[in-house]
Amino acid sequence: MHQGRRLLRWWLQPSHYPRPRLASGGFDQVLWRKSVSIERGDGDAHPLLEAGKLTNLKLAAPYFDGLELGPGQPLSFWRTLGQVTARRGFRHGMELKAGCIVPALGGGLCLLSNELFVLAAQLGWNILERYGHTMEAVPSFTRPWGLDATIFWPYVDLRVEPPYPCRLEVKATDELSLIVRGHQPLSGRVELYSRDDAVGDGWRSNTLMRRRFDGQGSLLADEVIGHNRKRILTSPARRRNCLTCGETGCKARVQL
Repeated sequence: MHQGRRLLRWWLQPSHYPRPRLASGGFDQVLWRKSVSIERGDGDAHPLLEAGKLTNLKLAAPYFDGLELGPGQPLSFWRTLGQVTARRGFRHGMELKAGCIVPALGGGLCLLSNELFVLAAQLGWNILERYGHTMEAVPSFTRPWGLDATIFWPYVDLRVEPPYPCRLEVKATDELSLIVRGHQPLSGRVELYSRDDAVGDGWRSNTLMRRRFDGQGSLLADEVIGHNRKRILTSPARRRNCLTCGETGCKARVQL
């Protein structure tokens, strides 16, 4: 039902979900540059799921590379990538489901959605749609905590819109690299912080906030960009998945 409704919205609201458009020349000013390791460094990941994640990111990156974004041309993760299928070459990677780590086709693509959300938040883009992960499977060291974005085809989406024309570049090797280029340097600055931080029995929550300032230092906006409530997995729980746990009656179980 949710899937059908979202796909119908793509058709009925083309201005909200425009088709991806490749950028032309003229975007010479680097506004953002960041590279992150694709391989997890905590030692709890399963090698098969890590290999699948690497394949999935290498397949996905070209769909985002070279896109022109700006007012009236927002980025929708799923409108850009399309449905993940085995026929397209996607493999099983890690996904969080029903409180467990399970193998899932296209698993690991959330590393890309995470980094797209980070750059959108830092560059002052409009956050049109974002959902936080419900579990923290990999220890988060972002500042503020919980600066991530989960995705699930096609209705759990990440949608962001720059207030200025720019070009997005995405490459995946052993690292995931993202660059944003514009026509001119940005004026002003952005400050990210959190409020309502709370820690409970295996849970943590907060509200992600953003202050935007103009070039003279005057406050333009103090706004909410996301809410988080996550179950915090221990190291043994992070190592446990459908390939290792041995349970056969679990409803979330995925057999490869």
